[in-house]
Amino acid sequence: MPSSYPKSVVLIACLFFSMTSLGAQTAVTPLRFGSVALESPLVMHKRLTPLANYLSRVLERPVELVLSPNISTAIDNLIHDQVDIAFLTPAAYVRTHQISQTEPLVKARIGDHASFRLAIISRADGPVNTVDDLKGRRFAFGDRRALLQRATLYSAGLKLEDFDRYDFLDHLDNVIRAVLHGAFDGGVVAEIAARKWETRGLRIIYLSPELPSFNISASRRLDETTTARIKEALLRLDIRQPGDRAVIKSIDPEYTGFLPANDADYDIVRSLIQPYETDAAPTTEEIPSPPGG
Repeated sequence: MPSSYPKSVVLIACLFFSMTSLGAQTAVTPLRFGSVALESPLVMHKRLTPLANYLSRVLERPVELVLSPNISTAIDNLIHDQVDIAFLTPAAYVRTHQISQTEPLVKARIGDHASFRLAIISRADGPVNTVDDLKGRRFAFGDRRALLQRATLYSAGLKLEDFDRYDFLDHLDNVIRAVLHGAFDGGVVAEIAARKWETRGLRIIYLSPELPSFNISASRRLDETTTARIKEALLRLDIRQPGDRAVIKSIDPEYTGFLPANDADYDIVRSLIQPYETDAAPTTEEIPSPPGG
């Protein structure tokens, strides 16, 4: 720049180019996408990568998967702004909303509905045909913080004290394998997972009431414009379009898209898990029985 320009003009020009450079850097800051660990982080990465790529393309911004080994970490990541959005179970959403007012953007559509059920399972060739047959036997849960699993147990008329032994195996695929291999006599998993194994050795002996489906929620600190664009992009996915179908089915083969979600959708979950709410993940000895149980 010629030396005849006033110093103030030079300073303003330098400031302008500096701010432009900063703006460009900000524009490419990755959007961090978290998730509960329904299966191992490696499997969840495979399931969610097509969705992350889709959002990256639509938002014109990199989307980075930040996956958790368990539900507690997924909750903490969203509460403490380690992720911007997250794929959450109903109970995990209720917890994050309670602490940090996370916003549910969309909920998964399963067929024509936005609900699912949990199933209590046993081995098809074993002696457990009813929930009463589980008393005095071994029972497997998934994640310790999956409170709806314990609520399902209670709705089936069972208490933890009814079992000879129970344990938490982290992921629902671990529960299925443990029951099939005879390490446990029963367990609780999502109905859609149990249905896949009905012809391969599993028996469903109880189904929970209908529950609102998993959702994708946003941190309260994510700006409104980005939040709105993410929601619009998710609702735009159309199962009739081959590219969109591949994205949806990668998340779960039973999913058919997304529907708008709001906090009131999860009031039934609040009432079901209330007896089991604690501030920290309990140990086996600390898990409370429901009132009157």
